[in-house]
Amino acid sequence: MAISQEVDYNKIIAPEGSRPRYFEDYLVQLAWKNHPSNRVLEYNKEIANQKLKIAKSSWTEHFNLTFNLNETEFQPSDTGFPNQFPKYNFAAVFNLGDLIKNPAEKKIAIENTKIADAYLNEKKLQLRAEVLKLYENYTLAKEVHKSRILAEQDASQTYLLISEKFKKDEASFEDLSAASSSYHAAQESAITANSEVRKSKYALEEMIGVRLEDARKKGGFRENAKKKSD
Repeated sequence: MAISQEVDYNKIIAPEGSRPRYFEDYLVQLAWKNHPSNRVLEYNKEIANQKLKIAKSSWTEHFNLTFNLNETEFQPSDTGFPNQFPKYNFAAVFNLGDLIKNPAEKKIAIENTKIADAYLNEKKLQLRAEVLKLYENYTLAKEVHKSRILAEQDASQTYLLISEKFKKDEASFEDLSAASSSYHAAQESAITANSEVRKSKYALEEMIGVRLEDARKKGGFRENAKKKSD
């Protein structure tokens, strides 16, 4: 038997004021708090809620009560007998068309609040996935950069070794040229990898709204703290 599992959207992003266990979750929390597009969805939800309140109370606009005192009751009669007019008039007026229309307007307002919630929940899922992807890109770029640095160091050592052998006629010019090309290629690759680290970091910081170093320091997370795989 299949078991359905509903998403708890309150757990997709850690509530403001709480400290997530993992740095990645803290980045998601920051992105939700600081990215302006999220505020637009929250404002739309609040507008929908206010419109629902208006729809719930709008029936009172179409219900009128009137109350009048009959002045002739307080005036003496020409015949000498008491006036037989009522002391006051009371009337209630309903607009039947508006009363029929109001439940439909209320239903529309309720559905609009559901739509606002759906957009808000969709944004939470999208934002979490985007932040985690950007953070993964950043950590990958750093690892690649480390690997390229090691490759550059190896290529440099090889080039220096071949250069010494070439001076002693123990290596050919072709060997020297190949070692030089490998070294410069490794050097260029390391520079490119370093650029990828910076670009991936900038993309992540655009989402979270603060410098990555500041986020890690303020959140109290260590540099090498990583979330364990489930």
